[in-house]
Amino acid sequence: MRLFSDQAGGTRRIDPQRDGRATTLSAGGGRRGMALILVLTTVAVLTAVVVEFAYDTRIDTTLAVNSRDALRAHYLARSAANLSRLVLHFQFQIDTQMRQLGSALGGAAGGAAGGGGQAGAQGAPRPALPRIQVWKLLPVESATINTFIGAISGPPSEEPPPGPSEPEPGRLVPAAGLRSFGSFEGGFSASIEDEETKFNPNRLTVPGAGEKIFPLQLYLLMRDPRWDFLFDEENANGERFRREELIVHMRDYVDANETGAAIDRLTWQLADGVSDEEGPYTRYRPRYRPKNALLDTPGELYQIAGIDDRFMAAFGDRFTVFTDINAPINVNTDDPLQLYANILIAAKNPDDPALQNPAVIESLLEQIELMKLYGGVLGMTVQQFAAVIQAAGIEVRPEVAYASTNSPLGDTSQTFRIQAIGQAGEVAKKITTVVRYDEKLGKLLYWRED
Repeated sequence: MRLFSDQAGGTRRIDPQRDGRATTLSAGGGRRGMALILVLTTVAVLTAVVVEFAYDTRIDTTLAVNSRDALRAHYLARSAANLSRLVLHFQFQIDTQMRQLGSALGGAAGGAAGGGGQAGAQGAPRPALPRIQVWKLLPVESATINTFIGAISGPPSEEPPPGPSEPEPGRLVPAAGLRSFGSFEGGFSASIEDEETKFNPNRLTVPGAGEKIFPLQLYLLMRDPRWDFLFDEENANGERFRREELIVHMRDYVDANETGAAIDRLTWQLADGVSDEEGPYTRYRPRYRPKNALLDTPGELYQIAGIDDRFMAAFGDRFTVFTDINAPINVNTDDPLQLYANILIAAKNPDDPALQNPAVIESLLEQIELMKLYGGVLGMTVQQFAAVIQAAGIEVRPEVAYASTNSPLGDTSQTFRIQAIGQAGEVAKKITTVVRYDEKLGKLLYWRED
């Protein structure tokens, strides 16, 4: 029972059981509170649904944009790789023409000597024609291509737009259904690297002269005293091998037989021995055997006993498996360590005291760099390389001085690595290819996309 004041100032009692109005008011207030709760709950649920929908929409949009940019970046990288292969095709044509010209001049010189080429057969030097390296001259990148296209197209014309069948003067007209390159969003760049300036471990299987010159060539690459710690200290597998032992391991891993090779430290002659070539691999878990076949990828070098991350960090960029096993190493390298090894291999006596003098080596490297005109666009010939070494009073191997067919050094290359990168938005794609000259865009030896 409740007490209420009336208008006269008095009070009266209201019994809820008798007064229906009081009960009705109380019930109405309860329904209004429940409606508020329902409204707030509905708003909260709808807010969560809308936020989740907006988040999913944003994620889907981002994924779609990234997918679109990834496709663009992929094809931009492929464009860079194909343009690089086109540049190498021009290089192939130039090398072919220079080779034919050199042969013609050599034949004329031999005929003038009165022997129908006998002078050349007796060791007369061939004409030292310049080695033009077009792939170093032409940068493969989208900014350069766009500039080139803009230069051809000319400035925008202020004349009225041409009719449907009349092309605008000074403008390139794309083929039907195609768009000009400059209209695509994104960019690309590519770098070309000469693979024949590197050492191929598969060369150790070449019989005859290869069994003498290639082991020495590899040893001279690693001979620098700065690398002594790689062979005097234990590696990650608890092993310690000398340079000569590592060369033997490389030969045993790629040769076809199952016996260990031996090396003569005086003549650097590699020959088949009688030991078990699997000996160094018995300590590995799981145990495995040498491949007894040529290497297919640079990553297989890690399988050779004695080669670990430290060795690959020092020499990994100086090895390749894609070149022909009979191809000589190109003297036109930008790697000082490889260039130093080339100087030692060109010398008739790699242990010449003059080659132990750092001042002599530094002077030779400076003179060789001066020979590379225009940033290496005009490369050296083998004869020019030998002449620089001879000028320092160092005797050079006859096969190098005369650039004979059995020379361990060369001045032209046929195998190249292309690193192509395409970028669209925030997505970048990298394509690595290795190609070898042919009549078209080059024989594809290796392809990898990252």
